Amino acid sequence: MGGQPTVGGQLAMALSRSQDRPDDDFIPPWVIKRFDDEYGYFVGRAHVAQTVDKVPTDDGLAEHFEAFERAFHSLVGPYFSGKEELDAILQDTNAGSD
Repeated sequence: MGGQPTVGGQLAMALSRSQDRPDDDFIPPWVIKRFDDEYGYFVGRAHVAQTVDKVPTDDGLAEHFEAFERAFHSLVGPYFSGKEELDAILQDTNAGSD
């Protein structure tokens, strides 16, 4: 990614920093691109469509929501699954010290 990072790139950097890992070790570039593609789709349709071709069908919206959800989970899923594992370890440790 040259120049200004995309929204997906910024999110990837923030998540990587929070886990003290380099961006390319944590989130594959294709995941960031897929996230940015879906983000762009929704931002481009955030306001009332000016032309009929920009009005998505119900099936089209559902397809893009699912794609966005998959891309977003690919970005943040590892962070939250790691957090859940750490919480479980801390809980076990705290229970053992009582």
